Amino acid sequence: MGIGWEILKKGDYILDLPRLSQEEEKTIEELEHRFKEATRNRKLETREDSQDILKGLLLESAKENSIYLESGQVEYLAKVALLHIYGFCFLEPLLADNEIEEISVIGTN
Repeated sequence: MGIGWEILKKGDYILDLPRLSQEEEKTIEELEHRFKEATRNRKLETREDSQDILKGLLLESAKENSIYLESGQVEYLAKVALLHIYGFCFLEPLLADNEIEEISVIGTN
């Protein structure tokens, strides 16, 4: 996903997050719901613990729905779900980059 592509028609900063299809977005929403239920009464120590749980829940959901996921899909879907649950989604990598001095979010789209 290139930040700035809608306004500038080019990406000035490239993020390692692919665009999600509507099916993938639906999967992420379901995964977030499953994660909240699975961890309601459980303390998680690290983000890696959460990532592992998300991967397991994703594989479980795919099996229940007879969906084949490649390992790369499992990795990035779990990564995006984690960013939605614990962070600022696609802004998270930008916020973690010490080379970036300023981030501006303008408008709803």
